[in-house]
Amino acid sequence: AAKGIHTLIGALCLLRQRGVPVSVTFVGSGPDEDELHAALAREGLTERATILTPRPARDAMRLGRVMVVPSHAESLPYVILEAAAARVPLIATKVGGVPEIFGPVASRLLPPDDPAMLADAIADCLEMSTSELREEAAVLAAFVEQRFSVAAMVDGVLGAYRDAMALRSHARQHV
Repeated sequence: AAKGIHTLIGALCLLRQRGVPVSVTFVGSGPDEDELHAALAREGLTERATILTPRPARDAMRLGRVMVVPSHAESLPYVILEAAAARVPLIATKVGGVPEIFGPVASRLLPPDDPAMLADAIADCLEMSTSELREEAAVLAAFVEQRFSVAAMVDGVLGAYRDAMALRSHARQHV
């Protein structure tokens, strides 16, 4: 439920009603897999959906035009960091640490559990040219590389240690 699969299914239903030709590929497995199959069948979406077994993230990211992460709850989702770094166009929700990942483009994030807004975002991406999608993905990739690369994270940790040591040294001088 936290992954927002029902929100995505609702968005797919809306897109179908609008006559937008869209298909979706789900990758992975989990405790909600049976419910996913049932929901797709119940909504008549089985022909528009493919469900694949788990595979390396980079392989999965190549399967579609845009990656949709419609989560209702997240901390700092690694899949979004990986997709952003790989310059995969992303649609995601404004939950947990996702706005921190999106930084200067966080205004593009959607509210969770809003199938209509998700449908609009998917339709917008489908109407964009490949070069437009790549440009948007490149902006996010540059921010993620600057903020979340191994070097940036090491610098952040070392900076935190330096600050802690400076505070400790300062505290000893005032005892």
